[in-house]
Amino acid sequence: MAMNVLAELIEQNPGVAETTFRTVDDALNQVLPGSNVHARYEDAEEVGLAVIVGKMTQVSFNPFDGYRGQKPTFIADNQDTHPGAWEAIPSDSEFLEGREAPIGRFIFFALAKTENMRITGRVSSYNPDKLAISPGRVGFAGGRLLMDSFVTPSGLWEVHDHLVSGVFATEVAEVATETREPRTSDDLAELFEREFARINTLHEGVAAADLSHADVGKLLPLVDDLIYHAA
Repeated sequence: MAMNVLAELIEQNPGVAETTFRTVDDALNQVLPGSNVHARYEDAEEVGLAVIVGKMTQVSFNPFDGYRGQKPTFIADNQDTHPGAWEAIPSDSEFLEGREAPIGRFIFFALAKTENMRITGRVSSYNPDKLAISPGRVGFAGGRLLMDSFVTPSGLWEVHDHLVSGVFATEVAEVATETREPRTSDDLAELFEREFARINTLHEGVAAADLSHADVGKLLPLVDDLIYHAA
């Protein structure tokens, strides 16, 4: 059986992954700051984003152990262009367990979500029992096993991260295999705006920020359907 398909595509086409990340980042920063799809964006002037793609065969993604010297296939972030979104917040300390984050907060959480997938063998980083699991491992949604590779965004509301993982993976794969011409940031901004609005209809009557962890878990399979639509 083929393994690490997306990761290997990226190894062969690193420029496609980097360009796709920048296009996705630009699209999200067009759509989310000031929007009402989640309270976290309403007063935001910018949103942070990190994306990791890693192989299923990697032995660790734990940010506290330096992923044992084996870097993921792809790591990108927007800390250079949107530094304000990367400032640490008090709730981060719950997941650091008294330690200092060894890297920027969204890279840290992307790695920690991926580590949870690696250990559990699940196709999603979402952990139904609890969010804070162990140092360097968290149970937020957003990371997914796609094309036999771990694809994990961080920086947005976790349900939105879950959507972004599917869009990012699809865009990279289709452009790298010349199935489709790359979409522009305006194209993706239109797509994200439409799909974030669709997600809001899935929890109509309850604000996104008021959803419980269990509620988030129930949304994820429904968002998967949107990913196929969006792609």
